[in-house]
Amino acid sequence: MTNILVRLGRRSYPVLVGRGVIGRIGALARKMSGSANLFVVTSAPVRKLHGRIIGRSFNSVRIIPKWIIIPDGEKAKTMSVLENVLRALARGNASRDSIVVALGGGTVGDLAGFAAAVYARGIRIIQVPTTLLAQVDAAIGGKTGLDLPEGKNLAGAFHHPRAVLSDQMVLQTLNARQFRSGLAEVVKYGVIRSPRLFEYLERNTGKVLRRDSQVMARIVGECARIKADIVSLDEHESGVRIILNYGHTVGHAIELVSRFRLLHGEAVSIGMVAASRISASLGMCHPSVPVRIARLLSLLGLPVRMPSGLKVAGIIRAMGRDKKIKNARLRFVLTRSIGGVTVSDSVNSMVIRKTLSGMGGNILCE
Repeated sequence: MTNILVRLGRRSYPVLVGRGVIGRIGALARKMSGSANLFVVTSAPVRKLHGRIIGRSFNSVRIIPKWIIIPDGEKAKTMSVLENVLRALARGNASRDSIVVALGGGTVGDLAGFAAAVYARGIRIIQVPTTLLAQVDAAIGGKTGLDLPEGKNLAGAFHHPRAVLSDQMVLQTLNARQFRSGLAEVVKYGVIRSPRLFEYLERNTGKVLRRDSQVMARIVGECARIKADIVSLDEHESGVRIILNYGHTVGHAIELVSRFRLLHGEAVSIGMVAASRISASLGMCHPSVPVRIARLLSLLGLPVRMPSGLKVAGIIRAMGRDKKIKNARLRFVLTRSIGGVTVSDSVNSMVIRKTLSGMGGNILCE
């Protein structure tokens, strides 16, 4: 097991990475609270897969959890579902001594985290991510959020967990598409911070796709370490933390315009290719860099071209509602090299339009 610390003074918390760590949830919860008033927020499919082992862990320390079942996938991230969760907490007599456990992928973590942030002005939460995307990214850092019709994650709060338990055994239960979606965020960490990680992925694509346990433990641990270091430096995304949004400016817009037909990682994969192409067109990186990024993403089974039926103008309009806009200017995370990025608020909309229009030839342009 690897123990990575997110360093936030009194609010520091561990990220435990390894095989079987999900079984530690009961002892951890009992240590955190003498009260056994604990709520598990999850979806029905995730409970079916992992509920038994979670239940055994709680039973071993005489905790009887209350289960709150939410819809599966992005459709859970709505105000109506949030209200249902908050009312379930109230009916269960939740108080500030209670604990919420988010058991699931990024959407479960986002919703449960937001509910924990606002219920009784904040109660404790433990994140137990069950997808690769959540283990390497979403569960760490305290970001929570819900979607609005106008944009993704426009409602939310920073609310850090008391611990994150990332168990590589649960990754074996993911279908191939979900697993590949998480790999986009893994590639992101290589591009923004770690050329060694990027090169390791290039050398080991076969083992990665086979979910080799040693390879996955190394990848998840390295990504969690990078995320923890960045969050420790910049808790509220006022500085360096914005580089974690590499590929997300275009990616979030594609998600929204496609009505979430694409998974988050699939959209971010396309967004990273777009960001690297924009960077090369502006002379910020060598032309070989976007080629290398697209090649690795493609080898990992991720999309690198625009999906058919989406209009460039619609994507650009959706980008205009991005949370990262500052002083009415859209901030882009751009590529300088493998392992190095920069932030710019001066990318011309025509450059964006030209780049997106040139990504595949199967996109409808206005």
